[in-house]
Amino acid sequence: MNESNNSLKYGLGEIDLKNPKNSHDFQILFTGSNKKVLEIGTATGYISKILKENNCKVTGVEVNSDWANEAAKYVDRMITGDIEDLDFKKEFDNEKFDVILVADILEHLHDPVKTLKKFYLLLSDNGYLVCSIPNISYFPMRLHLLNGEFLYESTGILDESHYHFFTLDNILLMLDESGFSISKLQRVKETFFLHHRTDLKHTSFHDNLIASILKDPESQTFQFVFKSKPNVIVNKFTREYLIQNFPKNYAGDELKFGIDEYLRRISFLENSIIDKDKHLKNVIKDYRDQIDQIRQNKIMRILRTLDKIRGKT
Repeated sequence: MNESNNSLKYGLGEIDLKNPKNSHDFQILFTGSNKKVLEIGTATGYISKILKENNCKVTGVEVNSDWANEAAKYVDRMITGDIEDLDFKKEFDNEKFDVILVADILEHLHDPVKTLKKFYLLLSDNGYLVCSIPNISYFPMRLHLLNGEFLYESTGILDESHYHFFTLDNILLMLDESGFSISKLQRVKETFFLHHRTDLKHTSFHDNLIASILKDPESQTFQFVFKSKPNVIVNKFTREYLIQNFPKNYAGDELKFGIDEYLRRISFLENSIIDKDKHLKNVIKDYRDQIDQIRQNKIMRILRTLDKIRGKT
């Protein structure tokens, strides 16, 4: 994980544990009180401070030395260094934690699976992880891709320091590979209004497309916050398990249904045209037959008239 401004980019939101809404609320609630906590990426200690107020014993890890010095005021022990480079045996010496808080960190790691496997060994018998990860399938990201854009930013989901991008599928499979499963999942929602997005103002999307994407329950999920316990999920690596237990991604089915419906309509119109064409051909044939009959009748009358004239002469 690079020594950059990652941790300070995301300041502390307004905390309301009685009416939780943002990622920080759920991180604190999921961590709980009176716990022995290992907090990865403390930044300046704004979450550490609240955890200490909740009677938690906190060990912090922070790569930025200035922030580590600031956070040291709120933790029981501060380790300055990159979590991917730490010698766990030296730093923790078989120490166990009730909770390992990994908030908006995994996407910054070169090898999150390798680090998660190390965390596995640091948890007590009833210990668990608390993680938050941004959702790359958030509605605006989908529209940006449809518009042919994938531009990195200084903060947010497309943070230039992110090495990995996650949907819920990726998270579940990453955890499973690491020996974990989700025990509690919270989706942090952000309502999306296309006309409020100045970064998409030069794009135009059909109303049917917008409505279809909005039917996907993950389209307005900005972040996933979850508790994860050591365990291998049932039927691992099977998409059926993921779909059954974490329903999502209905946009594709909705679009497919829409396409199928259009194809059905086109087929109906084609068949109608064919039927009408057949009917028209039959009508024309009938008219032609009638015209031919009329012509023949007229010719016969003319011939009979001529015969009468010849007979008189």
